[in-house]
Formats: sequence, structure tokens, C-alpha cells
Amino acid sequence: MGPMLSARLQTIYNFLLPGTEVWDVCCDHGYLGQAALQAKTFSHVHFVDRVSNIMDRLRSEILEPECTNFYAIDARALQEKLYGTVSIAGVGGNQISKIIESWQQQNILHAQRVILAPQSHLGLVKNCLASADYQPHSQTMVQERGRIRHILVYDRSRPYSVNDENTAGGR
Repeated sequence: MGPMLSARLQTIYNFLLPGTEVWDVCCDHGYLGQAALQAKTFSHVHFVDRVSNIMDRLRSEILEPECTNFYAIDARALQEKLYGTVSIAGVGGNQISKIIESWQQQNILHAQRVILAPQSHLGLVKNCLASADYQPHSQTMVQERGRIRHILVYDRSRPYSVNDENTAGGR
């Protein structure tokens, strides 16, 4: 049996697109990614967190290494192209906006869906995808430990194409 998801993580999980890759960014304990792996309805799960102890623990616990990647780096330094569904939760809005900005500058954000759950600076997060090829899909609020947590879901407004790679930095 997998980890019990909090109401916030369960809501995020419900927005993941089946059949796609899942990027669990700033994954902390990796509960979201682990739940996605156990569901076996996602093609691949990527765990990203800058704390190497977390990545080492996840690497040793996860039994499906062929379906996973682990990145023990600051998410801003990620070099891989991101496809499928990307989730960034559990960090402040300032950090989320810096991560998204870095990915946009490197032209690596090509996900069909981006799910953001900031702990603070909601307005900053709402603006960080405004210039990208994403449209708001929904905004949900979840009560967790006496606080209201916002979950913002964005869908790519147009399909990714190879031409997008030729426009890096052109925005």
C-alpha cells in the first residue's frame, strides 16, 4: 500500500494526466510521485528535489527503477525537457516563479499540464505562466492543517511542436 496522500496532494494527483510522464518537482517525501507509480497509469515518474538525502531514500525504496528518474538538484538547474504533467508543490510562490522562469529561459517546459500549489505569493505564481503557452484550467482551494491552500492548474494552450525548440529565448 502506498503513502496516504493529504487532501492537497490528493487534489493535485486527481489533476495529473493519465498516460503521461509525471514530474514531482520539489517532491519532499515523494508521496505524489509514489502514488503515481503505484497507480501504473502514468508512463514515467521523475522525482526532483535539491536535498540529496531525499533522493537517496526514494531511490532505495522505489521498486520500479525502469519507470523513474531521480534528480538531486535545484529544480532551476534541471536540464531535461519536461513533458506530460509537472507538479510543483510545498514551496513558496517566489521559488515556484524562479523555477518556471528558469525553465522558460532554457526552453525546457513543454508539459501538457502544469500544477502549482504555492505556500505563499499566489499572485506572483499566477503571473509566472502568463507569458508562456499556458491557459488557466482551474483553481482549487483545499483546507490543510487549518490553512487554505490554493492549487492552480494550467494546460498548454497549443500543442508542443519541434518549432518551439527553434524559438528558445524568443519570448
